[in-house]
Amino acid sequence: MTEEELFQLVRKVAEIVREYTNDGKRSLGDMSKDCLNPKNYQTKSGLFFELDYSKPYRIWTPWGAVTLVDVHGDWHYVLPVLLQRLGAEMYRPIRRWKLCQDGPVYKLTKVDEILLPSAIELEHFNYKNISTVLVAWERLKMQPKV
Repeated sequence: MTEEELFQLVRKVAEIVREYTNDGKRSLGDMSKDCLNPKNYQTKSGLFFELDYSKPYRIWTPWGAVTLVDVHGDWHYVLPVLLQRLGAEMYRPIRRWKLCQDGPVYKLTKVDEILLPSAIELEHFNYKNISTVLVAWERLKMQPKV
């Protein structure tokens, strides 16, 4: 799978998540406010999907973590459907501390009917250069949505 194809699938995951939001304020697949953090959660291949307090939170990508913003709604009933559409397999269960929690994190195996490369987390010492990642991300964002 090419870098461009995988980026389109990151867009598609964001679009699918937004299908279940209740605010109706953003167009589907609009990632203009979603934040890329190339310093965290780069993947060697594939995609991971992180929840925060049972709501979609981040997509781990080869470019880093994409934080999904403005994701509102009651996720209790729709989360199982969403996870099924993404072929989500448990990677790391919820971790709890005294004042907060983190996760769970799922490996994504598909986006609807499109199979994804196996999700493999990249060791932090192997992360790509931040400037290189940001240049690639901006280039990919300019692609027309498929």
